[in-house]
Amino acid sequence: MANLRRVDLDFNYPFPSVEIARESLTSLVHTIIFHRSTGVFTFKNNSSSKFEIGSIGVIDDKLSSIRLFSKTGQNNTLFPYVRINSPELYSYVENELYEKVQPHSSSFFVKFYTRKPKSPSIFGNKTVEKTIWEIFAFSFRIDSSESDHNEVGKDLERLMFETTLAISNEQTHIPDAPYSQNLLSEIFEVDKFASCQPYLFTFSQFCNDGFEEESRYSTRPAASSLPVKGKWVANFISKAAKNLF
Repeated sequence: MANLRRVDLDFNYPFPSVEIARESLTSLVHTIIFHRSTGVFTFKNNSSSKFEIGSIGVIDDKLSSIRLFSKTGQNNTLFPYVRINSPELYSYVENELYEKVQPHSSSFFVKFYTRKPKSPSIFGNKTVEKTIWEIFAFSFRIDSSESDHNEVGKDLERLMFETTLAISNEQTHIPDAPYSQNLLSEIFEVDKFASCQPYLFTFSQFCNDGFEEESRYSTRPAASSLPVKGKWVANFISKAAKNLF
């Protein structure tokens, strides 16, 4: 993870309720994913290397409770944000926030990663190695004794600016676009959303959560699934065992 980039985004003012916490994070998460998505790749004439990238629809949305900050306290404009026009993505983010942001929560993480298959082991199981290349780490407090929505709006405006600035300033850590259809799923989410193709991402409550290595077991005998070097190692181990016993 030498190229891992982490962006820390801290709320200064506590949320008065878990609902307000989820609503605030909704606008920031959709902003991040909007900037970390492309249109769907369509490969042409059965080619694995020639493709077109479709466009993505955009919705100018508003939060339902949080308003833009106003020094006079009279601003009735609901907090605006931009999101991708994808019902599947909207539902996915909503469900994930509902599950992972609870009254006792104090952090939330958006992680982008790549996934690459590793060579089979001598036991015949295949694994998929996941490598995180970017983390957006949100920290916050939820305190029901606080009720100043104006301060929440002010805090959210600041973090929206910081998030957008962080997304725009540095691009060198972003994975290169795949040159083959076979590599597409190693970088982009190709199955979940019909109208957009974000970089692979996951959400978690804590920094080290929700990122286990995938294991895929081969249905073939172990020796037949091994590369040449692996077969040599397997034969060596077998002969050594016979000599020992």
